[in-house]
Amino acid sequence: MNKVMTGVLFTMVCGLSGCGVSQTGVAVRGVAVAGPGGKVVQSVSQTSRGNGFRQLFNTLDQNRDGALTRQELASMPVGQPVNGYWPNERERELERFFFKADGNRDGLLSFTEWRNGMVEAPVSDSRWLRVFRYLDVNFDDRVDFGEYLNGPWGQPVGGYQPGEKEREARRGFALLDRNRDSLLSYEEFLKALEQSKGQGQAPLSR
Repeated sequence: MNKVMTGVLFTMVCGLSGCGVSQTGVAVRGVAVAGPGGKVVQSVSQTSRGNGFRQLFNTLDQNRDGALTRQELASMPVGQPVNGYWPNERERELERFFFKADGNRDGLLSFTEWRNGMVEAPVSDSRWLRVFRYLDVNFDDRVDFGEYLNGPWGQPVGGYQPGEKEREARRGFALLDRNRDSLLSYEEFLKALEQSKGQGQAPLSR
């Protein structure tokens, strides 16, 4: 793979939590979640068969109206990756969860919407998915060039020359966008990461 942009994905991924999340919770669309008081809730599969979902929902539903607002969801105790979160990552993941789970777009999560969102969570290759989701700021499961350009990339010593970052980003984006639709799917993203891993180099680095 051609070397474009600095400091990037493979190094960035494995710098995050040792390529994973902590083992102290269940997953909410890939985010580890602890129960009330930080106590570990059951696994998603166990919780879906028992009362764990209802207990956690009732804890979050502070005004007891049977639905969760964004503010109430924000109080959900989320277990941290080993090396901590990126800036705004926790808030972004909770907003992603809310956006995906709120099927009727009324700005509230019923118990059924919240539970269904919880059940859909675990995904293999989550170490790669975590980076992809961080770039996907509008939650459409695609990364466009603007999202890619504004990712948390490193930079050369002394910084970029005027226009250099965008030029390098366009070259890198073009390499990843295999079907030339101006959007990166997770599959395209994953192929590039796996190829770079196999070659023992960080993708998209100068």
